[in-house]
Amino acid sequence: MKQNIFYSLALFFIISVVVSCNTNSVYTSKKRGYFNIQLPEHQYVNFDSTSFPYSFEYPVYARLERDSSYFGEDQENDYWINVDFPKFNATLFLSYKIIGDKAIYKVKQPD
Repeated sequence: MKQNIFYSLALFFIISVVVSCNTNSVYTSKKRGYFNIQLPEHQYVNFDSTSFPYSFEYPVYARLERDSSYFGEDQENDYWINVDFPKFNATLFLSYKIIGDKAIYKVKQPD
């Protein structure tokens, strides 16, 4: 009786393996790779405003915007700028905080 059950299960397993394997299908390998982002030619504009305490260069295809709100409130610093890249749907947030002097953060001076 046990041998009949064993042979029945073995026969069922062999038949299911043979039926489930489809030898007619063609396997297509998936190639590994990275995104190919076509960046525009490297041309930069100098941001050197006298009303800002910093300067930098940014690409010609970017737009500068003043940060108008900070989580629904007025901005706490006039030197915050957003560099917007509309073609790439990206924004670079630049913030500026004075350290030392009368700011909340103090820089440790060497003795």
